[in-house]
Amino acid sequence: MAKAKTKKKKKGLSKPALIIIGTLLTIAITIIAVALYVFIYSYSYIHGDLKIDLKEYRYSQNQTSFVYAYDSNGDPIEVTRLFGTINRVWVDIEDTNPYIAKCYVGLEDKRFYEHDGVDWTRTIAAVVKYGGKQGGSTLTQQLIKNLTEEDEVTYVRKYKEILNALNLERFYSKEDIIEAYLNTVYLSHGCYGVKTAAETYFGKEISECNLAESAALAAITQFPSKYDPILNPDNNKERREYCLKLMLDQDLITKKEYDEALKYKIKFQLNQQANEDDNVVYSYYTDAVINQVEQDLMEKYGYTAKTASNKINYGGLRIYSAVDLDIQSAMDSIYDSHEYVADSEVQSAMTIMDYDGRVVGIEGGLGEKTGRRELNRATDSPRQPGSTIKPISVYGPAIDTGATYWSKTYANSASLTINGQAWPKNQGGYGGGNYVTVQYGLAQSYNTISARVLSDLGLSTSYQYLKDKFMLKHLDPGDESYSPLATGSMTHGATTLEMAAAFQAYGNGGVYHQPYFYYKVEDASGNVILDKADYDNHPAVEESTAEIMNRLLQTVMSMGTGTPYNVEGQTTFGKTGTTDNDNDRWFVGGTPYYVAAVWYGYDIPREIYNVWNNPAGNLFKYVMDKVHSGLDSKEFPTAESGLTEAYYCTNSGMLASNGCPTMLGYYRSDDMPSYCSGHYSGGGGYNSSSGNAGGNGSSSASDSGDSGGGGQQGEGQDSTPQEDSGGGEE
Repeated sequence: MAKAKTKKKKKGLSKPALIIIGTLLTIAITIIAVALYVFIYSYSYIHGDLKIDLKEYRYSQNQTSFVYAYDSNGDPIEVTRLFGTINRVWVDIEDTNPYIAKCYVGLEDKRFYEHDGVDWTRTIAAVVKYGGKQGGSTLTQQLIKNLTEEDEVTYVRKYKEILNALNLERFYSKEDIIEAYLNTVYLSHGCYGVKTAAETYFGKEISECNLAESAALAAITQFPSKYDPILNPDNNKERREYCLKLMLDQDLITKKEYDEALKYKIKFQLNQQANEDDNVVYSYYTDAVINQVEQDLMEKYGYTAKTASNKINYGGLRIYSAVDLDIQSAMDSIYDSHEYVADSEVQSAMTIMDYDGRVVGIEGGLGEKTGRRELNRATDSPRQPGSTIKPISVYGPAIDTGATYWSKTYANSASLTINGQAWPKNQGGYGGGNYVTVQYGLAQSYNTISARVLSDLGLSTSYQYLKDKFMLKHLDPGDESYSPLATGSMTHGATTLEMAAAFQAYGNGGVYHQPYFYYKVEDASGNVILDKADYDNHPAVEESTAEIMNRLLQTVMSMGTGTPYNVEGQTTFGKTGTTDNDNDRWFVGGTPYYVAAVWYGYDIPREIYNVWNNPAGNLFKYVMDKVHSGLDSKEFPTAESGLTEAYYCTNSGMLASNGCPTMLGYYRSDDMPSYCSGHYSGGGGYNSSSGNAGGNGSSSASDSGDSGGGGQQGEGQDSTPQEDSGGGEE
């Protein structure tokens, strides 16, 4: 019987082997896909449109920019001309000398006339030696860095630089590129370009420089401080001789020229005589205009800071500023000296705006301004705002969300226990526990009341109003806490520009307008390249809330801490502020014409003492009285709907019933309190003239604290109202 044939089992790949092969295939496909994408992107970038326009750069560099303002007739007048802080004048390559370009080619890029923007031999060598992070740059690549100011040591930056270099060389000749390079290279002592460097070091035109002098300039380039011929002459001599040797080896010069250059004794000098442009002092307002235009150019067009600065200083721009020359003059008359303050070391800042976002005047410091782009305390120095934060962090948001209302009553006492201590306290103590209304607590700047209202509002809501509605720029996550939001003891604080912009919403129906220092910017051809119409405007609070807050802040000026600072002949709202240890004083307020914020203190914080009233409030009144001189008295706009005025019971804070002692309050129509059903009639009740605790109701509206038989006396207030501390440790 024949044996049955057995079928042999075929051997296949094991499961682990299949996994490895699959993984390798996936990696290979991914690498191929990425490489293909990079190739396509690179090719389209290099062969696409011109990315860096040398002609535009040169054209813009030779034109002065102007800042204009509008006079009282609405006609533009020149305010100032803008000059850069760098020493740079463009020179055509035919106006240089026969050696300077050869020096740079010999020293920096010997295959310059052969490669297409990238020396691949040097680049590969640099990758091997330095990992591709440095070295190997051609003159074209160095020019890219000079123009873009992008010099981070990263692969991405190097890759982008290579693409730009290859793209540039498709559109420009070698002569165009070397000319641009010679005009942008930095050569120490503020010199950009060989023309100004020749004038600085030799006192002559670059066309008059010989081979040795040209080599000395080229020698500076690699490390300007190390090879500076004034600071380190030996280093410069060594490198320029190295430059000459390379030029000889590359047949860029003859042996005779080489020998003569080695023997030549260079006479260096430092000729940095300031021209008349260097003595021009820009105002704080012009500084602010420049800063805003620079930021807007970077944001809208993606410019680097250097490119934006060059555009401003050399681009032939026409900048139409928003300054009101009369208002700025009135501010200058107060701020240009220390005549109106007691201490010659103290400083102050002030911003005045209209209610559409226009900054009409600004002061960045006391005393005469002596330079350009100096510290502008109004825009660049945030300080703790103290109690001036309360209207925008607590009261406004709480009324807007329905968390509180004009006459709601709160206990005048500490509401929290922090580290075993009651918090917060007012200027004179913790409060007597009596109940006061929102109106009175705000007018007298009681920290106890703002903390309790904040508790009803919620920390997150308060913080979001400051961040998203009132657009404070220097908030810290740690500020989402009781002490910063209720009393202003913030991590960084705010500037007078930010505070004025926030408070403007309480004078214009609730709209936040991004502050602007210019109306428009035109390029050298008259095209509008920036326009204030692009700025952000959004509702900060409801229209009814804005009017309620406006009227509440008017009571600060009529019966609270702001009474000494009313603007002559004008309805005024306002809020005072003081920080812990009396390091900062603030006043923010407005009339139907303008809103203003003032800070007063020391650059290095220390206690302010021996001052009359609130010195920030004094400066507010000095300036605003001048600004409003001759202006007709007018009223703030009123809400078209959503607002109800009603009498309330000064004992209970509820809507008044028959027999109630009353005051007039303002409420959102959809958030009215109930009617009073009964109240105390003896000592310890509510003050019938101010709507606050005070016993028999006999205190006058001008009193700065509670009074009467059962109420707490004074809350630390003197006969001259003083605001409560805006600080306090949480």
